[in-house]
Amino acid sequence: MKVDSSLNKYRARLSRTKPNLLYFEKIGDDFMLWSDGYDVAQRTCLSAKLLNQIGHTPNALEIGCGFGAMSEFFQNYCDELLVLDISQVLASRTSKKLGLSACIADAKQLPFVDNSWNLIVTSECVEHTGDPLRAIQEMLRILKPGGNLVLTTPNRLWSPLLKASSTLQIRKFRGREDFLFPRQIRKLAKDLECNVVYEEGCHLFPWQIPFVKPILKILDNYHWIFRFSINYGCVIQKSL
Repeated sequence: MKVDSSLNKYRARLSRTKPNLLYFEKIGDDFMLWSDGYDVAQRTCLSAKLLNQIGHTPNALEIGCGFGAMSEFFQNYCDELLVLDISQVLASRTSKKLGLSACIADAKQLPFVDNSWNLIVTSECVEHTGDPLRAIQEMLRILKPGGNLVLTTPNRLWSPLLKASSTLQIRKFRGREDFLFPRQIRKLAKDLECNVVYEEGCHLFPWQIPFVKPILKILDNYHWIFRFSINYGCVIQKSL
């Protein structure tokens, strides 16, 4: 499914009514410049731990591809990857860069029928949707019975500190962020007759603190820290 330029009207309407949802498109390449190589590497490692629980699959859907920071990595775990984003510009850019098919859609209203995907991957996306629980519910709706959703998102435990750092202009990011506790995700999965079969985390405390990165690399090897980590990840399997 290639990016359709006829969706320009949709983008214009969305930009007027919900400008924050296209925040990543507006900040452009500045977001890539703000990213820290260590943070990206550790979150990639977190996703690898989650995906290694599943193994290779014929095809997968990535929701919230953004600039494609994780898309190339996700390609290693499937034969064919479809990237999806609410921003036509970002979806098109990522699809062209990696030679992938793309789809433009809101994560809260996915344009797929029920039970249609074996594997869905999403990294640091649901917290920017305006309703992360609704977004996860949509992902589980389109997941096939026995299929897996691999998800990473910030832990709400750290939300006060991150919001304070934004208020103090220590963080440059100004987009919408609605974080979840791991227990909220587990409860939603249970309510929808799905199972959280694996959980992992990274960054037990802010990696921006000088000289802590070597310590964090060691701590990230301990499975129990996911409850307290800044970044949380899980594998949710839909019941047969």
